[in-house]
Amino acid sequence: MPESIETPVPPVIDLPEKKSSNKPFIYVAIAIVILLLALGVYNFFAGSSGKTNNQVETISTSPTSTPSADLPTNNDNEQLGEDVKAIDTQTADLDNDLNNIDQGLNDQAVNLE
Repeated sequence: MPESIETPVPPVIDLPEKKSSNKPFIYVAIAIVILLLALGVYNFFAGSSGKTNNQVETISTSPTSTPSADLPTNNDNEQLGEDVKAIDTQTADLDNDLNNIDQGLNDQAVNLE
């Protein structure tokens, strides 16, 4: 019969249990989280009812708008023609300015060697 070889079993070492000093910290953290959640829920429900009341008041108290009396009354063809020419001139000036800006952005740096 073959002889059986027994493997040695390592000895069991009893380690002292570490006391958890984090328990007070954990309790404080949990209390802070609960407090923040409670404040968030309170603000959500208190804020939503206040917003609804403000919206209703704003809608019900808004006056109807009346046209301004300062509107120009000279709307004859000559005045309208002058206004159109002024707008065309301003648009052309704007177009020239934009073209100059585009040209300035597309300029290439000169090699200064």
